[in-house]
Parts: sequence; C-alpha cells; structure tokens
Amino acid sequence: MLLIIDGYNFIRRIPHFAAIEREHGLEDGRFEMLMPIEHYSAEQHYDTHVIFDGSNGPHVYHGACSKQERFQGIDISFSKPRESADMLIVKLIKQRVKTNRADGISESIILITDDLSLRDDVFSYGVFCRSTWELYDAMTSHHMIAI
Repeated sequence: MLLIIDGYNFIRRIPHFAAIEREHGLEDGRFEMLMPIEHYSAEQHYDTHVIFDGSNGPHVYHGACSKQERFQGIDISFSKPRESADMLIVKLIKQRVKTNRADGISESIILITDDLSLRDDVFSYGVFCRSTWELYDAMTSHHMIAI
C-alpha cells in the first residue's frame, strides 16, 4: 500500500504540528511531523511518500528538478520551482498507476490531504483520499486507515 501525504497541508491542519511550525519554523515542523509518520508507516508496513511545496514561501527549493530525500523509512520530495506540491503529487500518482498497470500490480494508494481540488484531481486514478485528521487519528490509535 502506498501512502502519499500532502506535507504542509498535514502540518497546518493538525494543531500540534502547526504550533511547532509557527513557533520554531518550517524545518522543525517538518521534523516533528515526520517522526510519528515514520513510526506509523513502519508499524503498518506502508510505502510512504511525503510531498512538500518547495516552489514558494520562506524555504524555496531552487533546484532544476524536484528534490528527493529519504528520512529513515519514508520518501520525501520537495516540488521544483513553478511546480506546486499538488502538481508533484498528481504526477507521482500518475506514474505509479501507469507502472503498476504495466507490471500487472494491484496496489492501493491513499492520499492524505484536506485539499478538495487535489482530491478531485486524483479521483479518476482510483486513489483513496483521506483527511489529515483520519491519518492523525490512525497514528495516535495505532490502527490502519480505512479504505
């Protein structure tokens, strides 16, 4: 199962992480969010990818292509200039669905976001969309996200 998380959407919707971002900055907000997500992903055996907007704001990523990192067991991407996190999420989903179809693989994909426009954009790919609170609740109660 692939779990894709709209990173800043998640941070800013969960008061605990939003407060850390406000008080200590984006990097601390990201780190504070990634630790429990990494633990939860390992516990549930999810392939997890967190995507952040790297194209604007105070921590602009200036690379020519999307920046990718690995944080313990999860993949992290920052969108490139003139590319929003939403665009990168849609692109990742399209590529994964195309590859899975070509390889004859049936894989569930869950997108965590409260962005209704993004949810509409990925609906036709068979993606299960869940809210930030659904993931946060699943993480704190140690159960799988319902699909």
